[in-house]
Amino acid sequence: MFAALGLLGGVRKRLHLVFVGILLAVGVGFVVYVSILRHERDSARTELALCQARYAVTLANVRRSNAVVQTLRHETQAQQAAVLSAREQATYAATKSAKAVRSIAATPVSSSCQAAIAWGANEAAELAKGWKHGP
Repeated sequence: MFAALGLLGGVRKRLHLVFVGILLAVGVGFVVYVSILRHERDSARTELALCQARYAVTLANVRRSNAVVQTLRHETQAQQAAVLSAREQATYAATKSAKAVRSIAATPVSSSCQAAIAWGANEAAELAKGWKHGP
């Protein structure tokens, strides 16, 4: 009977060693798994920092582009106002010159040379005043 107990003691030792081996393998596996998780965490943090830097650059570019667009809008409005003003001045000049031409064409010209020259000089001076003063 004592011999049987001796055998059981050997089996127990083996089971004990197997159990310790299993625990050791689980512990090593756990350590490896934790180190993998830490590496993934660190990689994710690095990628997050890169993404944040790219976002900051993109945001700065968008703000710079928006400022350029705003400047172009203001310049466009100024150009449109200048075009409108030029159009008004051209319309005024065309109307004034058409009126002056009709007036000159309707005015009888003297048949004497000296009177015709004086009349032409006077009309030219009046026409020039209209061009200088504008609307």
